[in-house]
Amino acid sequence: MQNILQLFYDSSMFLIPGFIIDYLVEQGIPNKETSDGRSKMIWLFYSSLVYVLIGWAYPMIQNSMTDDKAWGYILSFLLLILVSVGIGCIFACLMKNEIIYKALNKLKIPSKSPYPSAWDYKFYHCGPQYVEVKLKSGQTIYGCFEEKSFASGEIDNQDLYLGEICDENFDPLPETDGVWIAADEISRIVFRKV
Repeated sequence: MQNILQLFYDSSMFLIPGFIIDYLVEQGIPNKETSDGRSKMIWLFYSSLVYVLIGWAYPMIQNSMTDDKAWGYILSFLLLILVSVGIGCIFACLMKNEIIYKALNKLKIPSKSPYPSAWDYKFYHCGPQYVEVKLKSGQTIYGCFEEKSFASGEIDNQDLYLGEICDENFDPLPETDGVWIAADEISRIVFRKV
């Protein structure tokens, strides 16, 4: 029974860092479709990175807790979580600010944009802006894309919610609380500076 618990603990300690870091990195950039195999390889890379950085600390912690092994396991686990969150936040910031992408381009190393589409790029970097949404029906919806607004990052369904609807002069329409626009209704979007 002791061996099974040790195997479970060791496996968890190796898989958890990759999952945490990958989750935090995904929060920093729009969702890109990745295969399950590639996701698992990314998790293994992140976990291996954590172990390269702090693997030396585990034996020290375990050996210092000779009287109570449980505290050694708890401290090891907490160290693992803290380092994983720290690395995940650093990688997320690097991805969000496109630092890695820009550095590779400066070195003339071909790399893919972290954004799966122009839609994601624009709305990810979009601060408050007036928008004219031209519909396929010929109608135009005027509004303000701001903090109450939302642009879907799903490749198959890039719908749009404008938190504020305006008239042609971009004056807010009273008694309205936003509008949802289906992806298949949008012909094009014109962005105006606020």
